[in-house]
Amino acid sequence: MSKLSSCFLFVFVIISANRCFAQQLNSKQEKIIRQTIASQFGDAFDNEAIKEDGNAFKIIGNDTLFNLEGFHYVFKLIGDSAVRLDHSIWHGGNFRRFLFTYDTNLFALGGYGFFTTNNNLEYFNYKTKEWSVMATAGQTPPFINGLTFKKGDDIYTINNCKGGNAICSAVFDTCVYTLNLKSMVWKGYTLNEKIPCTTQPVYYSTDYCFQIGEFKSILLKPSDMSYVLIENQENGISVSSELEAVKGNLLILKSEGTSRILTKNTLDLDKLWQLNKPNAKTLLLTPLFIADAGHMINWYYLLLLGVILSLLVLSYCIKNKRNEHAKQIPLPDTQTAPEPLLLTIVAEDAATPVFSTAPKDHFEVLLQSKKTILLTEELDLLLGIHHLESDCKKLKRHRILSEIEKNHPGFLHRIKDPMDKRRFLYQINSTSN
Repeated sequence: MSKLSSCFLFVFVIISANRCFAQQLNSKQEKIIRQTIASQFGDAFDNEAIKEDGNAFKIIGNDTLFNLEGFHYVFKLIGDSAVRLDHSIWHGGNFRRFLFTYDTNLFALGGYGFFTTNNNLEYFNYKTKEWSVMATAGQTPPFINGLTFKKGDDIYTINNCKGGNAICSAVFDTCVYTLNLKSMVWKGYTLNEKIPCTTQPVYYSTDYCFQIGEFKSILLKPSDMSYVLIENQENGISVSSELEAVKGNLLILKSEGTSRILTKNTLDLDKLWQLNKPNAKTLLLTPLFIADAGHMINWYYLLLLGVILSLLVLSYCIKNKRNEHAKQIPLPDTQTAPEPLLLTIVAEDAATPVFSTAPKDHFEVLLQSKKTILLTEELDLLLGIHHLESDCKKLKRHRILSEIEKNHPGFLHRIKDPMDKRRFLYQINSTSN
């Protein structure tokens, strides 16, 4: 009986440890996900493969969640079904994002979309059913689309690439950045050894991160903070190879040759690591901005500081001028605006945001406002959408205002800001039905 129990416990631990990466969508789950995408985007995704690796499935508590890269859809896998959890309306801005969990929260970092490589850290809020941007500080990377992994309370990202096009070539960042998830502060480092840069995606197995290069591929083991370079030609790897499936530490790649014959190649990452382990190199990090001669400040930084101070003074003057003009606009009351509808109060570890519930009737909220002229920022605050990223905020604001205009014509007018013709103000006509 003791041996049987031990055997059962061993199998359970192994299954639990590999649950996230061994997970694969069954035919019914894939059908539900494709139907969800088709309901918003039509048949544009019909012929696209659904990428299934450790960067798509995540475990939170007893729940298995699935997020397809490039989309904000979040599905909870229950049995052979997939239940959608999100209410997202904005998609397409985070292809090749890094998906991870921390303190029972689901996060997505960086990615590419709409000709922009972003450096956003987003989290999925279960109350609002939407993704919001998490504020970070420190030496933030300018763009994040590279080999990224989580170790303990820290995120590491290296080999980041800003996508190019027919006019501009791709831009590579040779620095390494770490994000501490307790403090939400970024730090920048340089590597003692240069790793070959590549524009190819990263594939995540149970224990490794794998990125294909032009001649050599990178196999990184986060637990050891070390990596090896794999010869492509010796292992049947090419830049045209695409992921078909991940099973534990087995990587199944497919590629199409010149004669359009589809070939498959299964890589055993454990064997590749053991074979190349004698040549493994540790990620040795040197903090950025440490001067060689001990001079931390020079004329370049003083000049930069002067430019920043000048911009701050100019911004302060413009803001004061706008405020003086706003005071001259007749208002029925000078009381302050209502409390924000969506609070961003953060716990001591700054990792788990707490939100209040936003009212459903936006018309009533605006009707109760003590102001008749609203800045765009004030309007977003009243509508409870100020926490969203810029493009998602614009789309949601448009939908809400369209619904208000439909039910209460003439209640809200958009007018040009007399102080800045590039901006708009929103005038409330409380006498309109």
